Amino acid sequence: PLLPARSGGVPEHATLVEALRHTAAACGADRGITYVTGGAATHESYAGLLREARRLHCGLRRLGLRPREPVALQILDSRMHIRALWACAVGGLPSLTVAVAPQLTPSNAVAAKLVAAVAQLGARHVLASDELAAPLRALLPRAEVLAVARLQ
Repeated sequence: PLLPARSGGVPEHATLVEALRHTAAACGADRGITYVTGGAATHESYAGLLREARRLHCGLRRLGLRPREPVALQILDSRMHIRALWACAVGGLPSLTVAVAPQLTPSNAVAAKLVAAVAQLGARHVLASDELAAPLRALLPRAEVLAVARLQ
């Protein structure tokens, strides 16, 4: 259900997921996100984003993740990162994004921030790009590192 429109006629939504659902239904394939990588731009509609987020969320549920379980994100590809972020939102999984460290070793300051953030959040699960999975398993031995591309 939509909340009353604000002064600009834009409906307010109780949650971010409601806003995505509403926008996906209202805009079809015309509106969405443009990803720019290496000078090449690709478009993904909000409806497509929601569909892919739901598919990814189903993969997370098959692995046993349930609402309110925090998840850390370590994903290099922008499109996959946004899909994973939305999959977590759709599933009620609090997510945490920390920049991907150039070297996933304990002596790297960015990697140390990831370790601290995962510990503080109590995240047992990390969604990662395939190429980051092995170094993340070594860096975060108590976490279950899930290669995001294999969940689809």
